[in-house]
Amino acid sequence: MLTLLVKQDGFNAVSARIELQIACIRELTAMLGKRAKCEEEYAKRLAELAKASPKSPFSSVPETHMKEALECLLPATADLAAPHANIAKAISSDVVKSLEECAKAKDATRKKIIADVQKKNKLVDTVLASAKKAQEAYKKAAQDAQAAKNTLSSAEEQQKPAAKFEAAWKKAEAKMKECEEAYKASIENANKALDQFYGAEVPRALDELQDAYEDLYTQTNKILVAFYEAQNAL
Repeated sequence: MLTLLVKQDGFNAVSARIELQIACIRELTAMLGKRAKCEEEYAKRLAELAKASPKSPFSSVPETHMKEALECLLPATADLAAPHANIAKAISSDVVKSLEECAKAKDATRKKIIADVQKKNKLVDTVLASAKKAQEAYKKAAQDAQAAKNTLSSAEEQQKPAAKFEAAWKKAEAKMKECEEAYKASIENANKALDQFYGAEVPRALDELQDAYEDLYTQTNKILVAFYEAQNAL
């Protein structure tokens, strides 16, 4: 049933898109994690380079104005270190963590939606199995009733006492009608279950799955745009 459901209602396609998007996010966060480490190391090296020391690194430069010009690089280097340290922190906390939490939440949503649909699908399968069982019971009762009728007819043709055969036939006929009513009721229940499942449950769940995909895309895009803006401000 679920295979039919997937083919007809696109669950596999939408779920696969979410899984692919999450896989891409994982690759992206892995890359950004490395980027954060690079930024952190770069900021650390710049800060170390800019640290004042008892002896100026430019003490051997004879020209005063050139020495002063070179020493101006120290605070400029220190100023350059801070933004890279900040972007490293932002990547780790604002970007990587946010993307991981978003992906985790949407994957949990996807799994819950699919699990709920599968659970309801099993309930429908149970109703259909019950209808199939009722159908088989009705067929057997009909065969038994026909066999009892044939036995009665044979006894009458041979002019044998037929009272017990007639009673057996009437009993088989009553059982057949009982099974027929049960079969009709099971068919009605199965049709209602199918209508509810495919007419209401499946479209609702598919809408929820599509919403999860679109929300994941929107949140991912928002996080990345904020990151690119911060990066461009360096």
